[in-house]
Amino acid sequence: MWTLTIDPTLFSGPEEAFRYVREHRCSAEFVRFLHRHGYLNSPRFFYVVEWHKNGYVHYHLLIDTNYVPHSVARDAWNRFRPVWCAPVQGSRPGFGSVWFSKRDFESSSHAIGYVTKYLVKPPRHPYPEWVMNFNGRIKKYGLSHGFWKQDSHPQNHVGPETAEEKQPEKSPPEVKPRKLLPTIGDRVKHCRESATIYEIDTQLDPDGVERDVYFYYGCPKQSFDELQEKFGHRDGSKKSFPISPFDARRLIERRGNESRGYWPVESDQPKTTDDGLPPVYWEVW
Repeated sequence: MWTLTIDPTLFSGPEEAFRYVREHRCSAEFVRFLHRHGYLNSPRFFYVVEWHKNGYVHYHLLIDTNYVPHSVARDAWNRFRPVWCAPVQGSRPGFGSVWFSKRDFESSSHAIGYVTKYLVKPPRHPYPEWVMNFNGRIKKYGLSHGFWKQDSHPQNHVGPETAEEKQPEKSPPEVKPRKLLPTIGDRVKHCRESATIYEIDTQLDPDGVERDVYFYYGCPKQSFDELQEKFGHRDGSKKSFPISPFDARRLIERRGNESRGYWPVESDQPKTTDDGLPPVYWEVW
C-alpha cells in the first residue's frame, strides 16, 4: 500500500492544496502514469483520504502491481508540483512524500478490508475546520471505473510509452455553476434532531475476524434527545444507546413506516426478518 502526502510549503493552506489535488486528479493521474509506463497489471486502484493534524490531506492507495520502484513512484508523484512554485530547494520533495508499506494480503478482498479500516476508524484529531465548513462534497475514498468487475485486460502489459507517445490533453469541460450545499458543520449543528434504529449482529468476515454488522431498521418520529430522555439514558455525550426489539418495533409502527426492514451497511440486498436468528442487540443512533 502506498501513502501519498503533499508538501505544505507549496500552498497557502490545506484547503488550497486539497482543491489543487482534486482539480488535477493527482491520485488517478499518478496511477495512470504508472500503468502507461508498464508498472501495473491493470489500471484499477482504490484510495482512502485522511487528514494530518495540520489539516493537509494524504492518501492511502492500493494498486494492482507486482513491483514499482520507489524512485519511479516518487518521480511520478512529484510531476504534480505546481508550475508557480520555485525550483526544489535542498531535500524538500517536489510535490510530497511517498511511502510504501508492505502487507501480505491473501486476496483482493483482504486488501480492501485492510485499507477500508481508514474509512471507519475515528480520526486521531478533530476534522480540520476548513473541512467542516467546506461547501461541497469531500469524498473519503475514490476508486477506478469498473474496480469491482473482473479484469478484462491482459495481465502482461504491452511496453511502456515514451514521452513522445503521450496522448494530447483534452480541453476541460464547461463548468456549470452549482448551488451551495450544506457544509459538514451545518449538518453537525442539526445532529441529535433525528434518530435511526439499527439491529447489530456479529458476523465472521472472510479473514475469520468477528465484526459488528449494522442493519438499518427505521427512523422514529422523535429526536435522539427525546428518545434518550424517554428511555432513561440522560448522558448527553453518548451517540447511541440500547433498546429492546419490542420498543424498536413500537416506535417504527407509530411512525407508520410501511417499508421497514433490515439492510446491511455493506450490501444493497434486504435481510428478511423471518430467518429465525435473534439479533445480538438493538441501538438508537
